[in-house]
Amino acid sequence: MVLDAEDCDSPESVTQRLYKAQYGINNAFLDIFVTENGHAKNPRVVDYYGEDEPIELGPDENMHDSMIEHIAMQSVKRGYILGIGIMSSKRVGINHKEYGVTSRGVVKFADIAMKEIGIDIYKDAFTVKFTGGTNGDVAGNCIRLLLERCPQAQIQSIVDGTAGLFDPDGADRGELDRLVLKSDLDHFTPEALHPGGFMLFQRERRKDGLRELHRKVIRTDSGVEEHWITADEFHREVDDLVFSVSADLFLPCGGRPETIDGNNWNRLFADDGTPTARVITEGANSFITPEARVEIQKRGVVVIRDASANKCGVISSSYEIIGNLLMKEKEFLDHKDAYVKDVLAILDKRAEEEANLIFKRYRESEGKLLYTEISHSISAEINRHYARLFDFFQGQPELSGQPLFRKVLLNHLPSFIREHPKYRARVKNMPPKIKSAILASEIASFIVYHGGWEIDFESRLNGYLKQQFA
Repeated sequence: MVLDAEDCDSPESVTQRLYKAQYGINNAFLDIFVTENGHAKNPRVVDYYGEDEPIELGPDENMHDSMIEHIAMQSVKRGYILGIGIMSSKRVGINHKEYGVTSRGVVKFADIAMKEIGIDIYKDAFTVKFTGGTNGDVAGNCIRLLLERCPQAQIQSIVDGTAGLFDPDGADRGELDRLVLKSDLDHFTPEALHPGGFMLFQRERRKDGLRELHRKVIRTDSGVEEHWITADEFHREVDDLVFSVSADLFLPCGGRPETIDGNNWNRLFADDGTPTARVITEGANSFITPEARVEIQKRGVVVIRDASANKCGVISSSYEIIGNLLMKEKEFLDHKDAYVKDVLAILDKRAEEEANLIFKRYRESEGKLLYTEISHSISAEINRHYARLFDFFQGQPELSGQPLFRKVLLNHLPSFIREHPKYRARVKNMPPKIKSAILASEIASFIVYHGGWEIDFESRLNGYLKQQFA
């Protein structure tokens, strides 16, 4: 949804229109999908489907916490099947920014990818460049995790919507820690830069006749020098931070989709063909176009695409909805720390499984397959198995109550649920479609990540043939 706010004359009027649009869209959604006895409750809806539809909504750009809470309450008021579970990142849930759920996966993928080029990010010195700022959900939490876990990481450049920063010796860790998840990059103190470092400011401008100038500060041996540069120079230098600064690891965690495309990907390489990043792990969606990804990988760069690297945010949302289905609000809040701890462990496990599989298949192909091709094939395989399994369990809903399949259901859930009889007993009362989805997802993921289905195919085939024809 794109809001037309061109004629709004203040931030307050933009927010007012934003909330009005979000409120209207949410109620239109509920008009269609609130059901009664499996059929659309609103008589104006022509319902050929005839089933409850538990659709989960995820927060995205310009979805403020207050609106997330309102949408959840409106869902309860309107009688939607998921109740407050309609939307994730609530107070009675797992706020993405607070817990850094997406960033955990991005950093885990970066960890495993960097090992492939011989760098242990928890012990070795390495350099990083970022898009996305200190106060952003994904970039901010990635910076936080690097500061906490990687004592020798040097963050050499950062670009967000407010500023650009370069520091040849790595941005001051204490100053970054002061800003992380609290303030945008333009609040970084220039005096904290090392000599040779500089900052470019998007919002600090002045007029020189007809020219608009941007503030730039340069850290020298003797202190900070202030300069004013044209808009063209500003944008060129910001682009250089993205493309030309050399680093071991590039984490694009913010910025416009398709920033790197078929026309400019070559700017990531020096004149002699040396890449300005050895590993790229996409925290932002579609930051690099598919065409550009192919060309970059052909020249030896490890690229982990968005669909793998930042999927932990989506996984976290699904566990939030499960928690909302199994616990009342007070129960969830009383046990939130334990439940979230278990979810974070699941996120680490899922990211590690997929990253390891990508590199395993890359080695097996002897480098003939691209990392992003492997990532795509893994998603396609999981989806293919999932679709078949979901239809199977939907057709036989009673299976979810059988001991073996109940074990699969419980294995998917955070250990907190498994270990508490009161909440474990409620699993059987979850909507049948949710139980079918959990079974299909858990089994499909296991098949692909662990290879059991294909590995055992020959023995199962032999067993079948012996039974039929021996």
